[in-house]
Amino acid sequence: MNGSSVAPNQNPPSHALTIDLEEWFQGLTSTNRQVARWPQWPARAAGLTDRLLELLAGHGVRATFFVVGALAAAEPALIARIAAAGHELAVHGYDHRFVHELTPAQFRAELRRTVHAIRRAAGDVPILGHRAPTFSINGSCLWALDVLADEGFVYDSSLIRTQSAVRLCAGAPAAGAPAT
Repeated sequence: MNGSSVAPNQNPPSHALTIDLEEWFQGLTSTNRQVARWPQWPARAAGLTDRLLELLAGHGVRATFFVVGALAAAEPALIARIAAAGHELAVHGYDHRFVHELTPAQFRAELRRTVHAIRRAAGDVPILGHRAPTFSINGSCLWALDVLADEGFVYDSSLIRTQSAVRLCAGAPAAGAPAT
């Protein structure tokens, strides 16, 4: 035995690593609706993300960063460093608003505003993916998937099978029931 969980002549397992890149106050339900107050709170994402980028580089790992647009606008140099390190940039809303509380027009505007903020920081990078804040695409707003397709997104990483009040998705099994 060589101490590895991978047998000789086998490829190592492949993994997907995703990161929701937001300031600590953008993801909290108690503060994310207080957008006007965000500038008064201490920003921590850049320093912590730089440490993460060093760790990922040290292990030769690439990730997808789902970026809040307001953070991209506030920290463009950080977004540029993420792109320069070879990571994928994707959309995580502009103000971290729940998709099921938006109209289709508001959602489209948030997507466009976030893509603009990311590209302003990182250049004309491909932006293929989207993850709704708090996985908030649910059975009441499946129209969002059509908007994403119309806007050129290739994938969405928002739908999960759960019975959470915020994340309820049509077809999810009852709490404790096995997934089918």
